Amino acid sequence: MGYSIEVIKLRDVLRVQAITRFVPGLPKTVELKGENFSSAVEVTFNDINSPEFLLVNKSTIYARLPDEVDQVREVSVISSSFT
Repeated sequence: MGYSIEVIKLRDVLRVQAITRFVPGLPKTVELKGENFSSAVEVTFNDINSPEFLLVNKSTIYARLPDEVDQVREVSVISSSFT
């Protein structure tokens, strides 16, 4: 008789208050403003993961747009904990 162990990770979507296209000097990058980004583990644009993002401080993230995204319709910042 075999056993199956399932692991569930709970995540939360953080509120984004503002998005500014293109950070000077960084190609295809946006600045995201919000609250309590300290626990951010993932950023998505139009349901596509950002290839990389930088947590500047608890209220600012710089995130690179995926190559497939020309127009941002939706942005999500995912947290590893509930806020």
